[in-house]
Amino acid sequence: MNFYVYIIYSTSRNIFYTGISTNPIKRLQYHNNAKDGFTSHGRPWQLLWSTYIGSRSDAEALEKKIKNLSQQRKIHFMKKYHDGIYDAELFNSLKS
Repeated sequence: MNFYVYIIYSTSRNIFYTGISTNPIKRLQYHNNAKDGFTSHGRPWQLLWSTYIGSRSDAEALEKKIKNLSQQRKIHFMKKYHDGIYDAELFNSLKS
């Protein structure tokens, strides 16, 4: 099965959420309809960045690494790996 690591962003909370999924677009819909949990607050969430990883274990390792970054370091990470930026306009509006 193919896995992606993704970063979604809440403009209302100015916060990122990092996760893994086989379908980041479908997963975004889930987050925006969540009844409980972290992403139930801060809607609407927007897909900001994603990258294809392949294996679940590699995706989980990258997810953990990204989750441990500060918000500023996440922005720098996405700049470095800019091919994964999904919404350039939103990304460019972030303060780095």
